[in-house]
Amino acid sequence: MRRRLLGAVVATMILGGLPTLAQPSSSGTVPTGDDLAGRRALVVQYMQDIHMDAIIARTMDSVNTATFAAIKHEYPTYSQQRLDKLKSVTDGVMDKELPKIKAATVDSLADVYDREELQALIEFYESPMGRRIVDKMPLASAASQRAVNQMVPEIVDEERKAVCAELGCPAKPKAAGGAS
Repeated sequence: MRRRLLGAVVATMILGGLPTLAQPSSSGTVPTGDDLAGRRALVVQYMQDIHMDAIIARTMDSVNTATFAAIKHEYPTYSQQRLDKLKSVTDGVMDKELPKIKAATVDSLADVYDREELQALIEFYESPMGRRIVDKMPLASAASQRAVNQMVPEIVDEERKAVCAELGCPAKPKAAGGAS
């Protein structure tokens, strides 16, 4: 569970083309709704420029891969047919929810950035340098994710040790069949 949560957090961070999502505009305030429709249109253009659909698809694939690895580990008796059915169900849910995710992203970015900032982002990402950076985003995301994934077991183990030291941990149950 903790690995899936960490994977989701990392996946969110991997939307690396959006390092300033949680920051207010450069003026230090969140823009008002006076030209919200115009800002939303600019956000849509920005999202197209940075290939947001591909970023979201890669992120969701990564999250699904981690989720199904955890399910296989937690439920080793599940047949491949059952796992395929689970994947089909979750893919269906994601297909249904994806437009909501995109709309929420558009709204949040339109609230964070003002018109001038959005135009500057678009100008940059449509420039030769911006296009080069966008082209490298998948490589940067994959490299970052590999590095973090390699660290996850150690982090989980350190968390477990800290929790056990603080709260105590019950003994692990013996495996079925009396084997020790």
